[in-house]
Amino acid sequence: MNNNNNNNITLMSDIPTALYTNLKAKQQAFIRCMAESIGSMTTVEFSRKDLKEIANDHGIAWAPAWIVKDQKRVVKRGMYSVPELASYRNSQNAPKDVVAECCEDVVGEKVDVLKDTTLGRAMTA
Repeated sequence: MNNNNNNNITLMSDIPTALYTNLKAKQQAFIRCMAESIGSMTTVEFSRKDLKEIANDHGIAWAPAWIVKDQKRVVKRGMYSVPELASYRNSQNAPKDVVAECCEDVVGEKVDVLKDTTLGRAMTA
């Protein structure tokens, strides 16, 4: 597989985790397969051959159409950008701690709120 780290202009850490979480379940599954297949490589650009090999290794016959048929993903002939992979990795590296913040509830009183940073949910304390 090609490792085009030098060609990636956007920093991997700048890619929002929502890019991955907004995918459909099967698309997310393919991104997880990609992460498993390429190990610690940090590229988000893959050839059609690379995508097909990853798919074949996981029992899928073809490179996913949602990647290879999307003209916005074409980097150059036969090369595709898959920023959702970096998004997935960023979501795996997101802080798992709980932070406390203060906000005003509906009636205007200040309430301590615990925010679970892993899910983005707020829970009243």
